Amino acid sequence: MSRRKRTRLMQILQKDLKEFRRRQWLKQNKRCAACQKKIPFEKSVVDHAHKRKKDPAGVDGKGKIRGVLHFGVNALEGKIANAYVRYGLKNIAPLPDILRGIANFLEDPPVTGYLHPSCIPKNKRKRLNITDIKRVLKYWSVMYPKKKKPVPTKRTTKRGNVYYTTNKQWEGYVTLSKELAKGTSNGVRCTKKQKARPGSKSRKVTHPIKKAVKRKRRSKRKRSH
Repeated sequence: MSRRKRTRLMQILQKDLKEFRRRQWLKQNKRCAACQKKIPFEKSVVDHAHKRKKDPAGVDGKGKIRGVLHFGVNALEGKIANAYVRYGLKNIAPLPDILRGIANFLEDPPVTGYLHPSCIPKNKRKRLNITDIKRVLKYWSVMYPKKKKPVPTKRTTKRGNVYYTTNKQWEGYVTLSKELAKGTSNGVRCTKKQKARPGSKSRKVTHPIKKAVKRKRRSKRKRSH
């Protein structure tokens, strides 16, 4: 009976792994065994074929050291190997054949001249903040006393969420309302000394909004009388 020749595998201890990595790195001319690019020693790692605890070491190449790789390439190879098993590709073709096929596919795809729907640029509608809407409606009678209050365009998402879209007209309303809120509309600016503190009666109110509110109250009183 013919006996199979068994190659004895040398075991490398953890304390000797760094020195082994350095020797193999120099043997590979300081290059990654996969991408063939020069890599610094600090970014190199020893790659090996992973195995489960119950699997015997050395059978079908499991547990064997394969070479020195760049740490990023090594991480990528591990993720590809895990995905190969997870997605059931083991029953379709060997992993090296699939990787060669993917490389050929990327370099020479069979379809050209078409754009995927997900890559077509979409015109995103600018959304109107609810705080801005409330501010515009609050100061509307001061900004445009003779105009009716505007109604913002209401939209609904697929999930049922409600939002409001803006346009150039509403952008102008928002800008003017912000200026009025800060007291800077039409060149009128309220300093800290001029602004009335809440609860103080001695200070004069020069804020344009507060003036408009006072006028409205006076007109209502005159009408009531």
